[in-house]
Amino acid sequence: MPVVPTLDVEKYLDFKSMTHYLKAVSSAAPHLVRAFSIGKSKAGRPILVAEVTNRNLREGRQKPGIWIDGGHQGWHLLGSTACLELLRFLVAGHGRDEFLTDLVDQTVFYIAPRLAPDEMELCLKSGALVPQTAGEEKVSEVGRQFRVLNSLGSWKPFKRDNRVMVGRNPEDRKGPFFDLYRQVDSERLGQIGPHDFPNTSRQEIPLQLPSTRAVFEFMRTYGNVFAAISTSGPGDRVSLVSNHADTGLLKNLSQRLSELAGLPCAPSNPARKKPGQFLSWVSESLGLLAADCQMWSLKTAAGLKETDMDDPLSAEETEILQLLRFCEKEFPEGSFSDWKEFVDPLLGKGEIGGWDWSTTWLNPPSGPYLSNELKKLSRLALGMAAAAPRLQFGAVTEEVIGWGHDQQPLRKITVTLENLGYLPTCPVESCRDQNGHLNLNLGSNSLVMGEKSTPLQELRGSGAHPAIDGLPQHREPLNLPPRRDWTVTFLIQGSGPVEFEVVHPIAGREKTVSRPPQGLQPPSFDGSIPAVQQAQQPTVTDDPFEEAFPSFEDLYQAPQTSELPTLPTDLPAATPPPPMPPAPPANPAPPQRAPEPATASGEFNIPDPTPTPGEARPVTFGSLDEAPKPPAKSGPFPAKKPSKGRVFGSPPQKQTGGLPMGLGSDVPKAKPAGGPTPAKEGDFSPLPLVKSSQPSSGAFEPLSPTGDAGDTFGNLDPTPPRQPNEPDSKPAAPPARLSRMSAPQLLRRQRGSGQQPREPFKRS
Repeated sequence: MPVVPTLDVEKYLDFKSMTHYLKAVSSAAPHLVRAFSIGKSKAGRPILVAEVTNRNLREGRQKPGIWIDGGHQGWHLLGSTACLELLRFLVAGHGRDEFLTDLVDQTVFYIAPRLAPDEMELCLKSGALVPQTAGEEKVSEVGRQFRVLNSLGSWKPFKRDNRVMVGRNPEDRKGPFFDLYRQVDSERLGQIGPHDFPNTSRQEIPLQLPSTRAVFEFMRTYGNVFAAISTSGPGDRVSLVSNHADTGLLKNLSQRLSELAGLPCAPSNPARKKPGQFLSWVSESLGLLAADCQMWSLKTAAGLKETDMDDPLSAEETEILQLLRFCEKEFPEGSFSDWKEFVDPLLGKGEIGGWDWSTTWLNPPSGPYLSNELKKLSRLALGMAAAAPRLQFGAVTEEVIGWGHDQQPLRKITVTLENLGYLPTCPVESCRDQNGHLNLNLGSNSLVMGEKSTPLQELRGSGAHPAIDGLPQHREPLNLPPRRDWTVTFLIQGSGPVEFEVVHPIAGREKTVSRPPQGLQPPSFDGSIPAVQQAQQPTVTDDPFEEAFPSFEDLYQAPQTSELPTLPTDLPAATPPPPMPPAPPANPAPPQRAPEPATASGEFNIPDPTPTPGEARPVTFGSLDEAPKPPAKSGPFPAKKPSKGRVFGSPPQKQTGGLPMGLGSDVPKAKPAGGPTPAKEGDFSPLPLVKSSQPSSGAFEPLSPTGDAGDTFGNLDPTPPRQPNEPDSKPAAPPARLSRMSAPQLLRRQRGSGQQPREPFKRS
């Protein structure tokens, strides 16, 4: 933390002492303070500006800026010293106070302590209230009042203290009466101030004074300034100059500034100001938030109430006498003097004396009163800087959505900008010529969708909050932006980093970089998977019921080895519920004829799904050496009986809405070679469904059991083939379906079939 040189706040500094102090602070903290000249006065004195910000983070022109000056008139001694105190306060508090450090890091302060150095030197030397003039006009360098005896004069001595001059009443006939010169009031102070800033209501040529030309060029060059504070006085108040002084945003801000600075603060319209003034110009032409800081009120210090805020120098006769007693008690040296003869080079012979306006009414005297007033400008400047608009990158998300032909990733990048400040990005109204932009530095990448320089949308701050109760908004102007954040999406092809930079003339400049995920590799087109894209295979747990109930795929897939799996014989056989036939698909794909498997012992003969017309391939099953045990009455999975309908495979009881009764009864039947086997109790005989080849039917039909009441099948004779010249009146039926019976039922159906015994199942 830098060691800041102390500032003698109990006296006013001349130009030489002020310059020495600026150099000392710049040498103590070169990374925070940079002093430079923006112009020269008529006498050749430089008009100095101190830039205060943390340049280790970013340069000052890349941050929101605030302008603070010590006044445009030579008698603004208090404003000049308050600017030097603000400079000391910012540099000394950086690194020690968190709030102040954040303001110095994120904003920039342009402090101009003395815009009229020649006229201020005369005021410090003799108290003269000398205005800035463009020519070589001669003005009096005397700061006291000057009176000339005249019987028609408008002034007279106060009867309770003849040193004080008061206005003449209508009934006054006895003298003496005087003509009074250098009598200061608010109207005269307004006339001697600079009024040559550009405006549309005056015909005079602007920018004639050196200070106005220097400030004009600075504002045109430094477009990051969002607010301006100019000291004037006296008045002991702050006015926010804006065309929209009745908005809720400015009212809320003025209340907070009043609490911080300890001064009454209220918005005001610049139309009430005289045209050509500095604050009216920056508010109307530049769209900045302008604040008129009026410090020091002699009446308030003496315990009197300020009755006329527009004319703080007005007072009644009794109040003037009370102010005189206060000045003689608190600061007797130089506040008021007796009248004595004097010859003025312009006005001739007369008397000089009375008030020293520069150290009584216009500025506080050196000492404790000066020290107490200096803190007000510092607190006001910190409050205004805290309300600055501040653009910042929010969420920056990146997603790879594809790959190019050159194996470069196609990246979707979404950027969100947020306004973290209190004021909108355009504080008062959108009247600046230049707008902010979001710029891209692609590097080795290529832009697929978006623009390299995207214009920014105006974003409101936290102070311009919209109504949430559904009522119309009457307090906020229509030009305030509707939202606080803004999102834009880009498509970029390439694997290199992409730099995003937001540049706004008021809200500052920010940068961020988006990089693709680490280890990103293009997909392989030969079927292999890159190592970075291989997902961990999930752990497969064994099914506890797999041994008891083999899956359908395990039973009917082609055997991989010569040995067949062995089905356990000690498991209870459960009677499954009647299976429901699945609905045929809406658009069945045309079946393809598979090669006929060779019939061998120990293998299943799977029916061909596409039989030739007029021929039905029989479904035959082998037999096992060991018959399965009858189903147990109880077990872990008891059999469920159908609640309604007939048992699958039993003879139909009555005609239903399905196939007609007796359909397919003319199909010849053949008895099995081994004869029928009587059925056991508890068994039922499900009949297979085969495709009927009769011309009158294109659906499935159940086949009647054999003449004997057995549970086994014989080889079913196919339907006689159709003659070659016989027309086919019906379309071909869909292919035959496989039986949906479970494995234990299929094994029981093989018993007593008359075929050669098969080898027992051995589970591989």
